[in-house]
Amino acid sequence: GVAVGTYYVTAQNSSGCISLQTPAIIIVSATKTWNGSASTDWSNGANWTPNGVPNATNCVVIPDLGVKPVISTDAFANSLTLQNNSLLNVNSNIAITVTNAVVVNPGSQFLLADSASLIQINNVANTVTGTFSMTRNTQPMYRYDYTYWGSPLTLGSNYTLGNLTLATRPDKYYSWIPSVSNGNGNWQQESAATVMDPEKGYIARAPDTYSTNPSTKTTYIATFTGTPNNGNISAPVSCGTLGTGTQNDKWNLLGNPYPSALD
Repeated sequence: GVAVGTYYVTAQNSSGCISLQTPAIIIVSATKTWNGSASTDWSNGANWTPNGVPNATNCVVIPDLGVKPVISTDAFANSLTLQNNSLLNVNSNIAITVTNAVVVNPGSQFLLADSASLIQINNVANTVTGTFSMTRNTQPMYRYDYTYWGSPLTLGSNYTLGNLTLATRPDKYYSWIPSVSNGNGNWQQESAATVMDPEKGYIARAPDTYSTNPSTKTTYIATFTGTPNNGNISAPVSCGTLGTGTQNDKWNLLGNPYPSALD
């Protein structure tokens, strides 16, 4: 929250004696705090203190105010902090790029609409004690169609396949393994309680309430809620044991582990 400039920090011991003075600390990122004085539009500079739309050098703070910010054009921040009970919406097909960490405090909500993106530059962990939520829309489906999924959430979010689509039959969730009992690769049945691992891909059938008529199709809206992945994610691949000429023993199913498109 301090202005750009050069600072020195002095520490004292319990007797009040100076024990350390740091070298110069140069602050190069200024804070921009949402004030909502003009509208809900993130891209209106009058809505920020100090005045001006945040850029990639600004530490952005969203407090709990009556007027909530909405991002409808691509946005940038050095870091992003949602204070307690605040709200930030990112509209569909819009990206917010954050150089460092995202912090979502208790009672606050950071909501990404379908096809919206959170893009992060540095390999830092996010902190979510409030709510981070991202929706994704499937292609229109009838009951017997499957969708391929990856989780944009950390494994510690404990987001399950049942959270993805609870109305799907419990035996219609699968992952893929390259070989089964030394046979060709095949689908491995998962359950609604399976926690989605961002290093893997999964398939899930449409909800059992959907039509069995192939000409009657409905879009399903999935909502991912947890802590968004960031940084490097290693997705191991494996190979079966049937030999070099067996192509279908080497397939792996991977998903996109980020809340944005992959480059």
